[in-house]
Amino acid sequence: MTWPAPRDNQGFPLCFEHMTGRPRQARKTTTAEVRPHAARRSPIWSPGSTALRVCAALVRRGRSGHGETVGASLNNGMISMLGFLAANYLATGEPPPRTGNDHAIVAPYGLFRTKDGAVGVGTLAGAVLSAAVDALGMPELRDDSRFSTNDLRVANRRAINAAIEERLRSGTSDYWIEKLNGAASPATG
Repeated sequence: MTWPAPRDNQGFPLCFEHMTGRPRQARKTTTAEVRPHAARRSPIWSPGSTALRVCAALVRRGRSGHGETVGASLNNGMISMLGFLAANYLATGEPPPRTGNDHAIVAPYGLFRTKDGAVGVGTLAGAVLSAAVDALGMPELRDDSRFSTNDLRVANRRAINAAIEERLRSGTSDYWIEKLNGAASPATG
């Protein structure tokens, strides 16, 4: 996938997560962990806040004639991306689940093993999930009542992840990244 991600790519946060080596609320899960190559991690977690800082610096320069140094914090950007976990805790009183490489409240969404490595897949729901199901050649996932809603997919995460990983193990990472991205379903290696 080329960067910046296309604007219509609804799952691009997954790609950012796995390119930066996002912090996880759990280090150990029921499956062996896989992580993206360290060279792909870069400080792109906070593009929105960085863009606002650049705009503020430009306004200051326009008003005062003085330049401004603009900094970006990868750490702060990654922490800000965990806000949904805090919101969920404050709303329910339940601590965040230990999900390792998986997304805490969306499934399927995470790292899956392939024939030669691992691929980050961010299927979300709706059209993106449908595109992934088609690209994977797995129409049975669409018809399985255990996976008909996101809540059910989260509840049955092990089953849907196992089915997807079994399929992804049949090809290389490059093959699946090209196939999924070509179907407008985000994937990164």
